[in-house]
Amino acid sequence: MANIREKIAKIIEKANATDAAGEATVLMAKAQELMEKHSLSMADLMTADPIGTTFDTKVYWNRSGYFHQNLYWALARYFGCRGVANQVGVNKFEMSVVGRESARVTFELMAPYIAKQVTREASALVKADAAEHGELHELGLRKKLTLSTAKRQVGNALSGRVWRMVHEMETDTKKFANKNPNALVPVDLIKLEEERAFPDASAANSKPKGTTEAARKAAAGISLARQMGGGAAKQIGK
Repeated sequence: MANIREKIAKIIEKANATDAAGEATVLMAKAQELMEKHSLSMADLMTADPIGTTFDTKVYWNRSGYFHQNLYWALARYFGCRGVANQVGVNKFEMSVVGRESARVTFELMAPYIAKQVTREASALVKADAAEHGELHELGLRKKLTLSTAKRQVGNALSGRVWRMVHEMETDTKKFANKNPNALVPVDLIKLEEERAFPDASAANSKPKGTTEAARKAAAGISLARQMGGGAAKQIGK
């Protein structure tokens, strides 16, 4: 797992470093191909994909970037694991993740890349706002769209999009299970591991977040490349 993780991480790092959208797309397609190939090989070989906890994910955010927390929670579920937010500094937070190893690795690699896409889309909205309403800004008749506000709006819109996708995935899983009433329902091992690793954790209430139509359109174009190979790697822990 370590070698494939390092290889994919380097590819995603290159995608993060380039400002050329086409190049980033090609690099992420390669990373996606490797994740799918690795997931399939694990399934074919019937090797274990252990359930556990990653405490030091390096997925951080500051209090001022509070939209990250809800986005990372959603992404963790989307990639097949569960996230737990930890405060690791005065204004610094970290996302720990619980689930199968392949799902945790996918989250760690993809979450920062997706968050950076939020920043890119937000920057484009700021430029578009300046180009369209520059004169009104100068006259004080319209408030300028700041990067921090745009990031919050796009991040919130993306969080909503991902949560809707998670809900659809989980609903489909339940529908599938209902077709097999005699099948044994497996114990939710991911939930048990979460309770073991974080016995004092409490659920957080997720409230609707402010966004705009432009931000929702921007969020709709953000790539959520996801493992599609290997049943265990793409399941929402049920």
